[in-house]
Amino acid sequence: LGDCRVIRYLGIDTPETVHPEKPIECFGPESYEYNKKLVYGEKILLFKGKKDKDIFGRYLRYVVVRNSGNFVNNDLVKNGYAIVYEKYKDDNDFDVYENLVYAMKKAQDQELGIWSSC
Repeated sequence: LGDCRVIRYLGIDTPETVHPEKPIECFGPESYEYNKKLVYGEKILLFKGKKDKDIFGRYLRYVVVRNSGNFVNNDLVKNGYAIVYEKYKDDNDFDVYENLVYAMKKAQDQELGIWSSC
């Protein structure tokens, strides 16, 4: 299988589903399933922002599905399955971060996903 790495989506945060110290959060299972549908079995491309790893050693990356070109980080945000992780704003490419914020505002306005349920 080659080199396996733990990846954390850069710029976004999804509701918890498997955190050892936190309960399952509102819209967590739905977010998990939607993400799985986007990437499971797909070849993906990984793009780095301004920071390589987080404090847990996970690689911080923007994720794109190779065949479709779907930008997964943005897809999760624009459909209400994730929020923009403002705490680590400076780790992001500025233009990508601004696009994620725009996508989140649209999801909020349309009350999609977490914005309708939580």
